[in-house]
Amino acid sequence: MIWSVVNLLKFVLPIFSGLFMNVNILNASDDSLCDPKNLAITTKNKLLLYKVEVADTVYKRQKGLMNKNYLPSNRGMLFVFDRLHYAKMWMKNTSVVLDIIFVDERGIITKIVRGAEPFSLEIHSSNRPVKFVLEVPSFGKDSDLINIGNSISHCYIENK
Repeated sequence: MIWSVVNLLKFVLPIFSGLFMNVNILNASDDSLCDPKNLAITTKNKLLLYKVEVADTVYKRQKGLMNKNYLPSNRGMLFVFDRLHYAKMWMKNTSVVLDIIFVDERGIITKIVRGAEPFSLEIHSSNRPVKFVLEVPSFGKDSDLINIGNSISHCYIENK
């Protein structure tokens, strides 16, 4: 009888411990697994992956990509704002030609300024309130695939 119980425990314990481990993994917050350096844009035909710096403080947003001499085609900066608002961006002290991508709170691209002129003081504004702005190099790999209505996935964006 005792051997039956021991054999049953040998069979049942791994199953229960596996269930408990899976429950913990499944209940883990997505944020805990998210790397804020990774950003993805879902286009009509392709998933584009970028490594980004996050500008989530006033200082970082003011500095932006100023004084950068080079930005690889798969890199960028995600500006994260505290609330929805009409965002205004410029290219002061920025020597890289950029696409400025305005993104709503759900991660949907609402406007794109292509080929923003380096060092220009021209103000580029969103056409509606946004929570995010993504800057990526113009003429970068597959940048022509990015369009209004595409979605962006990132730790800071709650895609719904």
